[in-house]
Amino acid sequence: MPIHHSCFNNPFEVKHQKVDWKDSFPYSYEYGDKFFQEDAIAEINNIFIQANDIPDRLQHCSSLRIGELGFGFGLNFFVTAKIWLESGQSGEGKTLEYLSIEEALPSKVQILKVVKNFPELKEVCNYFLEEYEPIHNDVQKINLPKLNLRLTLIQNQAEPALKNLIGFSNNKIDAWYLDGFDPKKNASMWNTRIFQYIGLLSNPNATFGTFTAAGFVKRGLKKFGFKVEKVKGFGRKRHKLIGQMIPSSPIKASAPMRKKKIAIIGTGIAAGSVA
Repeated sequence: MPIHHSCFNNPFEVKHQKVDWKDSFPYSYEYGDKFFQEDAIAEINNIFIQANDIPDRLQHCSSLRIGELGFGFGLNFFVTAKIWLESGQSGEGKTLEYLSIEEALPSKVQILKVVKNFPELKEVCNYFLEEYEPIHNDVQKINLPKLNLRLTLIQNQAEPALKNLIGFSNNKIDAWYLDGFDPKKNASMWNTRIFQYIGLLSNPNATFGTFTAAGFVKRGLKKFGFKVEKVKGFGRKRHKLIGQMIPSSPIKASAPMRKKKIAIIGTGIAAGSVA
């Protein structure tokens, strides 16, 4: 589920995933790998759901905001939404907040093709597709009233997207899904600046889960406030990383944040999109 650097020819154009299909599964030749495996749901539960203790937190927390790097085709989101729906909490006046960053958004056709492999996700996927209609890049606010769930989907590269979220208290994250291709193949998502922004955007006691066990990822997250553990990985993978923010470790930005004012002249389509 990639996030990487690229240039947009049209700053307002929706960029969609460009993939090849192997046995009904999306494959990225750019990264030389499938986006996920046949046992994706079991892997998602192991790497992200269990690592962040999502079911228990949905039951006992008054609010929960999940942050994800790598929306891909939405599988992490659909699995989380299914757990949320089955918890019964969506009808208790609570709202789950889910924020995800992805450079290239999936089309409806691609999502439907993926979910055919996972029929247990069909219900929540259909709820999502009723509201999913990306018409420009950057921030898509998607409200799913049938699930009492709000998704903020940001089409952008990971680094600028995270940077733009800093300074707003309502953007603080409680649980992180750090999902991208192998750091050796997708280096732009796994760099020091990303780790710093994750730390700055984390609530006290925020948690994370990721499939990678790379040493520089472990060191980077530790540097910016997380207690990091290398534990048994999923399936044949030997290790993965999980962790929790240490509340007594404030994260400092590398440069002071200054408030800026922006003026938009005009009320046409371009001005409205910028606004």
